Amino acid sequence: IESIRKSQRTPQTCSNCGKRKIKCDKQIPCLQCIKRGKAVTCRREIVRVQDQLRNLEDFSNISVSSIDDIDMARFLLSRVLTENAELRKILTTNNPQSKTVPVQFRGVSSLFSEEPKKPKADLPRLSRAQSEEIIRFCLIRFLWFHNAVHPPTFLHQHDEFFDYLERRSGAGDSYLLSPIDTYDSQPDTINWSRRSYLWLSVYYALLSSGIYFMDEAQVLAVLGLGASEESISEKLSENYFQAAQVCLFRGEFMKVPDIYSVQAIAVMTLICQNFGGFDLMYCLLNAAVFIAQKLNLHRISPEYGDKPLSDAKFLDRELGRRLWYTLVVSDWMSNLQRYPAIGINSFSTTPPGNYNDHDLFECKGRFPDYPPDVVTSTTYILFMIRISSIRRTSFDSDWIKSKATMISRLQQADKDLVQIMRSLPPTFCTNEKDPTGMNVLIRSLQEYIISLELPAERLSLHMILARYLSRDQWIKTSRPICLESIKAFMAQRRRDKPLMFEKIWVVESRTVAVGVFLVLDIL
Repeated sequence: IESIRKSQRTPQTCSNCGKRKIKCDKQIPCLQCIKRGKAVTCRREIVRVQDQLRNLEDFSNISVSSIDDIDMARFLLSRVLTENAELRKILTTNNPQSKTVPVQFRGVSSLFSEEPKKPKADLPRLSRAQSEEIIRFCLIRFLWFHNAVHPPTFLHQHDEFFDYLERRSGAGDSYLLSPIDTYDSQPDTINWSRRSYLWLSVYYALLSSGIYFMDEAQVLAVLGLGASEESISEKLSENYFQAAQVCLFRGEFMKVPDIYSVQAIAVMTLICQNFGGFDLMYCLLNAAVFIAQKLNLHRISPEYGDKPLSDAKFLDRELGRRLWYTLVVSDWMSNLQRYPAIGINSFSTTPPGNYNDHDLFECKGRFPDYPPDVVTSTTYILFMIRISSIRRTSFDSDWIKSKATMISRLQQADKDLVQIMRSLPPTFCTNEKDPTGMNVLIRSLQEYIISLELPAERLSLHMILARYLSRDQWIKTSRPICLESIKAFMAQRRRDKPLMFEKIWVVESRTVAVGVFLVLDIL
């Protein structure tokens, strides 16, 4: 046992600083130990002064309030240990929500602390034909937005899925599927594997999206139902959305990285805000980014000239690029109060090519993509990559040290947005048939969303500039641009268009932002 030396006074310097003969600030832990990562070992030497121990415990200064603090600390420690023991019991159960990898992104644990809502049991059951019609509608109309699946492959899986159900039930096309079958553990319920549940989550997400964007009359016609005073499409869509969430958990999506998990969440970003809100969307998005990085979607190798091996899996890589950049755009275009999960220089995957779906899916190898001024299935994502990159590099001020630098960067971002506006393909503004065979309705929908995003983004940019410019300077330079952007935004909203165009959450979100500015400007 180390002997305790005698001293004339109580040491104020910690032992570490005393041994190194450096100045100590005489606090425990001291600043020097904190800087060196030695805060845990920072303590003063125990000495004997006038036959009394010093710096062991200064019990002479303990008051009644100090004793109360110690009792409270003991109580809190006991409660934490009890809660920790209860948590360990939960983590050892078969609850799929507990089988998670260490979460390296924000917000997931609080949202997923409760089990998702069960789908209601009163859903109409779908035949093969009904299911396929809804799935095809979603893939044809909105594949450009979520880029989640390869339609020929998914439709083939869809057929195999119903073939299996028919063999199992022996009922042919009369066998109908309900989301409740994937949740309730009943004797006649199919025992799906983990990957089957994840595929089902993609399937239910597509069903939910398809029904949500269909007209009410179209939904009734597909399901073979008569007219009803009460709308059923939104209720059906929400229940299928809940079924998709349940299947994600049943497939242990947070335990084992799987491409189906990323695909399901990519589809769910199309409607998540309508049924789960932004908090749910961003938690799922963080999870999808983490899984995609585990699957190396952020490291897809570029195409190198005429390298022979580059044709072998060209389609897989191109689809991977589309899916990765769908996550990038969703992440970087999120609310400015949320810090993006994807770093600016954290990935090397190059943007997808300007290909039409039917060209890409029928091609056996590499082929040249279309020029930038030709509208294709990837036009939307390519423009949104440019817009989101401007937001990510300009609005993120963590690394910008000076006010002048921030002003300069925001002003340059405004010029870049104007340049994007001027580079919109000319066929966007016409009703003429596109030379690539692009569906006119889809082309119009892409153009509509981009034409709303650009003025809304300029408006957000100049509202941020208000933090750095004087009031008079902002009113003189930025306010006219804000009003110009609002006029351009409202001109797009007044266009004659199908109801489907208004159902995309981006439209409502940007409209609210514009409305908030107008109210503040009036006040």
